[in-house]
Amino acid sequence: MRIAFVTGCLEPGRDGVGDYVRLLALECAKQGHTCSLIALQDPSLQSRSLAEDRPLTSLRLSSQLSWPEKTQLAQQFLERTQPDWLSFHFVPYSFDSRGLKHDLDKYLQPLVRGRKFHFMFHEVWIGEHKGARLKQRMIGAVQRHLIERLICKLNPAVIHTSNPGYSDLLNKHHIQARLLPMFGAINNEGISGDPWVFNLLKANGFEIGPENRHQCILFGFFGTLHEEWPPEPLFRYLLELVQQYGYKVAVISAGRLRSGAAVWDKLVATYSVSLTFLRLDEQPATKISQLLNSLDFGISTTSYNIAGKSSTVAAMREHGLPIIFNWDGEPFLLSTPSPVPDEPLFWRVNDDFPARVVSERQHGAAYSGVQKTVAQFVGALQESNEV
Repeated sequence: MRIAFVTGCLEPGRDGVGDYVRLLALECAKQGHTCSLIALQDPSLQSRSLAEDRPLTSLRLSSQLSWPEKTQLAQQFLERTQPDWLSFHFVPYSFDSRGLKHDLDKYLQPLVRGRKFHFMFHEVWIGEHKGARLKQRMIGAVQRHLIERLICKLNPAVIHTSNPGYSDLLNKHHIQARLLPMFGAINNEGISGDPWVFNLLKANGFEIGPENRHQCILFGFFGTLHEEWPPEPLFRYLLELVQQYGYKVAVISAGRLRSGAAVWDKLVATYSVSLTFLRLDEQPATKISQLLNSLDFGISTTSYNIAGKSSTVAAMREHGLPIIFNWDGEPFLLSTPSPVPDEPLFWRVNDDFPARVVSERQHGAAYSGVQKTVAQFVGALQESNEV
């Protein structure tokens, strides 16, 4: 098959969906498909960029260009690459700063014409969870209307999303979305980061080495620390591991915290008497992989009910790292949540958490998720071709 993947931004390391799309396309190409990439709203450019980096050809269009101009340039690119499928990867805020691109269907229709269309919901509209503010609900209602119109006008042959929570919500609004599992963007090369991680911890006064490693427990965040993420009851139990069980506990953050920097600073101010904190800035993928292989537990800032949307959670899981969920997330208003698929590496925090950490601390098997996802993705497109 010939597949053109379309998203908002393709600047490496700056957009999670863009990184996901590039890896998805690369794996599809490895499996024998001809793939190309289009970014329609790339804020990293002043104009446009055309790259012929085999096995992928990509067209990146600046957010500063007008939409009629972007549509024309994308059409010319598609006429040259001649894809059978257009795979559109959607986040409302990728195409408009308010998440309200009211005429997106108008500019996508010429690109879809004559091709089969795949739609991937990485996120849906806002304001559907219990406790949402009135403003969020009002914006979300408009976003939902625009999304429903987009689906109606473009009529995708295949619709996917990444987790049961979104799937339930979409199906409730008559958008039949199948599940396509997220994969991690960090390749596991099987190398431990113990030498450099231990040295950085020692520089912070946390004595750790092979001789006392069993007495130390390392927890880690990776990526954005969301402002709404609640530190309790998890950190109360981390203190219990120190004060009642006698362990040494360190919490490590790697990557850009963005607006979550204030949350991190508050954690340090509140708990640093008993816990050691180490903040690493943005790191290359190889270093992140090594860190994940050195940690005992990852901490998810994505809620349990939509864990499947997080590439960070996927990366931790693919490294065999047990992942802690400190909150279930607010349920959606009009949706009966499906159970999250059983995952032995997913730990929900409850009263027996410290005892479980002491008795069950171990990694699972590492694996690559992208191959599994691509097999499912390609299978869905091929199945649609046969209809």
